[in-house]
Amino acid sequence: MRLTLALVAAFLGGYAAVYGLQRFAPEEVLAAVSFGLLPHLQEEEGAETGFGEAVREHDDDDDDDDDDDDSPVALLELAEDERVLIFPPGVAEANGVVAAPVRAADWVERHTGLGTVLDVASLLRDIASLRGTELILGQSEARLEPLRARLERLRQAYDTGLVLLADVDLAERALRDEEMVRAEQSAARGRTLRHIQHTWGTYFAGAAADRAPLLEALADRSQALVQAALPKRLDGREFRVEVRNGDEVRLAQPIGPGYAEVAGMGPDAVLLLADGAGLRPGLRVEVSFVATDAAEPGFVLPAGAVLFHGDGIWVYCDLGDGRYGRRALSGLRRIDRSWFVPDSVLDPDARVVIRGGQMLLAEEFRADIMREDDD
Repeated sequence: MRLTLALVAAFLGGYAAVYGLQRFAPEEVLAAVSFGLLPHLQEEEGAETGFGEAVREHDDDDDDDDDDDDSPVALLELAEDERVLIFPPGVAEANGVVAAPVRAADWVERHTGLGTVLDVASLLRDIASLRGTELILGQSEARLEPLRARLERLRQAYDTGLVLLADVDLAERALRDEEMVRAEQSAARGRTLRHIQHTWGTYFAGAAADRAPLLEALADRSQALVQAALPKRLDGREFRVEVRNGDEVRLAQPIGPGYAEVAGMGPDAVLLLADGAGLRPGLRVEVSFVATDAAEPGFVLPAGAVLFHGDGIWVYCDLGDGRYGRRALSGLRRIDRSWFVPDSVLDPDARVVIRGGQMLLAEEFRADIMREDDD
């Protein structure tokens, strides 16, 4: 075995610069070759180096040499509570390890849930009923003033004896009938307004004529109403709303609270006005409330960079020169297919391993086990 290592070391001494192995002992180089992370050098025909013969002699050794296959490919360095894997330059990259700079981003508070596209047919009927009631009420109020004026004239004429008491009684009866009509229509208008407010929110509980353009847009489905639950954490804060239908995302405008009679939601429900293209009544859509009053600086990591092992969450940082350090992550938050970490967790100039982290983790544990065996 010692003869084999001596021959290999003598041969690799001339090729160390080619493979960047100057920092590693012959035993470590041979272990890397046997593990498959470095290519086996082939003996050329007529070569006089003797390396091919030495390798064949090594392969023909007794089974005692099999222990070399368990040697770690990377060295594990422990310094100041930091564990650093050290590979020969280019070896980790050759085995699929890819590193990239962290991407700075701001974390915004986002709450996503399901909403329902509402069927506005009942709203349109209620508004039509309200407009009819308001029309009758307006006509009644327009008739009241002339009836009051006529009654006053007849009373004055009766005092002078120009008209009969029956004429005064007839005028009083006409005024009372019209006042009754106005009272009935006013009560009907109040009931309809309360129903609209309870069902559709205060936004629609005003004068029907003021909502005519919006009602027309809802009727032809160029606009749609979506009801969703407003997150309690955003109550009273500034936010924007996004409605997702499949791959299409559109902004929505909150127009007031909506209540349980429409979609079975509680008093925290809110009505959203959105572009109606493709939003049919009854459709369930994804609704996101995004806070706009605060943002937290940090970094976005691709999903492949984050490692979950035991009770810890980790990422490997490329320290340069074949060195990789494992860092613990905290404050991790999900963003679609990526992860957000606060800027206090990683350095702004950090390069993180986005592919091959599992291999580094396995190699670190392997090197750790070999270190314990050596002890």
